[in-house]
Amino acid sequence: KKHKVHLYSKEKINKNKDMPFILKDSLGYILSIYGSRLISYIFRIIIARILGPGDFGLWSTLALILLYGNLLDLGLNYALAKEVPFYRGKELLQEVNEVRNTAFTWVIIIATISSFVILASALFFIKYGNNLPIIISLIALILVLQQIKNYVVSYFVAEKNFKAISVMIIAIPALIGTFTLTLVGRLHLIGLPMGIALGYFLVLFYIFNKYKFILKPQINIKRFFSLVKIGFPIMMIVIAFTLFFTVDRILIFKYLGKENVGYYGIA
Repeated sequence: KKHKVHLYSKEKINKNKDMPFILKDSLGYILSIYGSRLISYIFRIIIARILGPGDFGLWSTLALILLYGNLLDLGLNYALAKEVPFYRGKELLQEVNEVRNTAFTWVIIIATISSFVILASALFFIKYGNNLPIIISLIALILVLQQIKNYVVSYFVAEKNFKAISVMIIAIPALIGTFTLTLVGRLHLIGLPMGIALGYFLVLFYIFNKYKFILKPQINIKRFFSLVKIGFPIMMIVIAFTLFFTVDRILIFKYLGKENVGYYGIA
């Protein structure tokens, strides 16, 4: 009994020591969430005003490609955030590196294949004008950058580096908003995906340069399927949410046209 009480007391002391860090990380994270929402909202209103309901509605519909693109990793990033702390707790560093490298490799492979499919489909939109082939090609590039960003966020979650996550959460919409606002004013609709791609690229360049990621390509089929088995059931919740969250835009575009999607997008 004395031994157990001693262990419990020690554990309680450690938790008390961790409490300031937990509160600090939580506060920084929640402030970055609210800050990013506010920044995105302000830039969204201004950009919608510049583009007008037609082009803004068209972009709101095309942006669904990126929204559903978040589901392409098959749950690998969720599995990464779960498995890395598990193996690190057991001090199995080789397993940690294998999970990291396998998840990163397959995220890049899946994103690249999807990007090429989108690039191929861009040829079918030449007849519609509005620089649609170029816009869709830029979306294909953004898709890859977005998948890398999602991986990096999951990597930081696994490492409990919420300071880095908070910086990313606030920096991405700030940079994207600044670049898109500047480019939309000059290039109109085509400037929007250009600004997004540029914002993602600069943030990722800074993060990779600052934190010195050491990742090696590793195609491990067995590990890949084990990670999907863990992460995909978690992703099912995200799939359901995304479907319910976007079905309205799809139906409005189909039955009422892109201008009404633009008006609805502001609401």
